[in-house]
Amino acid sequence: MSGISEGAEFMTQANSPLDQYFESLLSPNASNASQPKAEEIEVAPQQEEKILEETPPPVVLPEGCPAWVAGQFAIQPFGLGGLQFALPEFQVNAVIPWPQVIPQPEQPAWALGEFVLEERKVWVVDTLKLILPAGKQPVPAYQMLLVGDGMALACDSVEQMVILDPNQVKWRQERTHRPWLLGMLTTSPCALIDFEKLV
Repeated sequence: MSGISEGAEFMTQANSPLDQYFESLLSPNASNASQPKAEEIEVAPQQEEKILEETPPPVVLPEGCPAWVAGQFAIQPFGLGGLQFALPEFQVNAVIPWPQVIPQPEQPAWALGEFVLEERKVWVVDTLKLILPAGKQPVPAYQMLLVGDGMALACDSVEQMVILDPNQVKWRQERTHRPWLLGMLTTSPCALIDFEKLV
């Protein structure tokens, strides 16, 4: 079995440390009760005037939402070591195939090297090394990069952008440990992470 398969198998085991961590921290939200169908009713003129004067209630966001969440938002899903992750779409400037990454002398421990994109040097983050537990990273099979501001995350694959409502994420309340982990999607086994806090 290849290193990648072994890593993916470890990640999917119910008793793996990362699985236990996510499961204990982020239990799925209970599904919302179905809304009753709206019925057509006649509104008296004085009632209609009162309704027009009323302002709509403010949007109530789940606890733990970061400050940039104000309603629906887009995410960029990607695959990494047999697991699914996603970034807020506004943190991704480009998605590119694996370039020629050049290691640098005395580069940071989290870096694979750098490359040039549009005449700018971009550091490539060794994403597996930062996200997965020490000693449990599969052999990298990086093929793509998610490029942010001066840095890029190495990943195995990239999927199409998805639009979410804030209540489709089980947001973390406490982020002192793994501050890059914003929460888990309730619609699929996917962790939402913060590019800016990963390094």
